[in-house]
Amino acid sequence: MNAALDIELGPAAHDILRVSGAVLLGGRLQVSLVDGFTPQVGSGFDFLFAAAGIQGHFDEVLLPALAHGRLVLRDFGSHLRLEVAPVPLPPAAGLLGIGLLALRRRRPGRKLESN
Repeated sequence: MNAALDIELGPAAHDILRVSGAVLLGGRLQVSLVDGFTPQVGSGFDFLFAAAGIQGHFDEVLLPALAHGRLVLRDFGSHLRLEVAPVPLPPAAGLLGIGLLALRRRRPGRKLESN
C-alpha cells in the first residue's frame, strides 16, 4: 500500500492534519504551492500534529523549488513543520570567500608619508 500526504501552501492558508493518537510516517509527502504563493525565507508552516507523537519518516519527500530559499522538513516529535531556509553557498564559493579574506589580511598596507 502506497500512502501519500499532499500538503498545499497558499498565500492565505495552508493544509493542516491533526491526529488525536500517534502517527507512524511512511509513504510520500508531496508539498505544492498554490495561487502563485512564494514563501519567504524565515517563514514556517506547521502542518501535521499528533497528540501521541510522530514516529518514522516519509519514504519520499517531494518539495517545490523556490526562487529564494528552500523548504526544509523539521520533526518536533509531536508536529511537523516546513521552514523556508536560505540556500547555502556551494562549498567552492565559501572557500573562495575565505581565501579572498585571507589574501586581504596578508597584503601589506601602504604607509602614507607627509612632508
